[in-house]
Amino acid sequence: MAFIRALGGDALTLERVRGISLLWLFSRYGQALDKLPKGAARAVWRSLDALARMRPAQSDMIISVWRKR
Repeated sequence: MAFIRALGGDALTLERVRGISLLWLFSRYGQALDKLPKGAARAVWRSLDALARMRPAQSDMIISVWRKR
């Protein structure tokens, strides 16, 4: 997460960071989920999203909250 903190430079302090989604940008992700029963697809999606929240650096999108120093 050092690269995320570096984005604020000397002016900002990182308060919170959260990852959202994992494998969403993978080219066949949607096709794979479409082949699963809805309940299984939902479980996969929720599990990957939970993993992304715990490991924001590996997630597809990063939401960050900053404050002035």
